[in-house]
Amino acid sequence: MEWRPLSLLLWLGLCISGLQAQEYDAVESREEGETLSVQCPYNQQQYREAVKVWYQLRGGTYYQLASTQYTPLGGYQKEASLERTTIQDDNSKGTVTITIKRLQLQDAGVYMCGCFGHNRTVHILKTIQLKVSRREYISYQLNGTSSFSAST
Repeated sequence: MEWRPLSLLLWLGLCISGLQAQEYDAVESREEGETLSVQCPYNQQQYREAVKVWYQLRGGTYYQLASTQYTPLGGYQKEASLERTTIQDDNSKGTVTITIKRLQLQDAGVYMCGCFGHNRTVHILKTIQLKVSRREYISYQLNGTSSFSAST
C-alpha cells in the first residue's frame, strides 16, 4: 500500500465531513521510540463490513497510511501493515485498532480513523493529535574509563 493524498473535501468522489480545525477526540503524548495504539469503536450493524482507514493530516491534505480492504476474490482483509503502521479490524467487537511502532519526532501531527459509508463517504470515528517528544538520555561514567547511556 502506498501513501495517497486525500484532499479535505474531495478525493475521487470521496467526501469527508464533520471534521473541524483543532477539534480532537484525544491528544496523545509519547516519546520517540515508543508505540502508539489507538482504538476506534464503530457501530457494528452499520459498519461491520466497511473498509476502515487511517489518515494523517499534513499541509491541509489527508494522507492514507493504512486501510483494511477487500481482496480480489471478495474476502475481507481485516489486518494490514505498512512499514511501522498496522490497522486491525475486530468486527466482532466493533473496534478498529491502529498501531504505530517506533515513533519518530516527525510522526507528530493530526490523525483520523474512519470507515467508508454509503456513497463512498468516510464516517469519522476518531480524530487525535499526536505529540512526540525527544527521548532524554543520561550519560553515566564508571571509574572514569567507560561510559554508557540510559533513557529516562
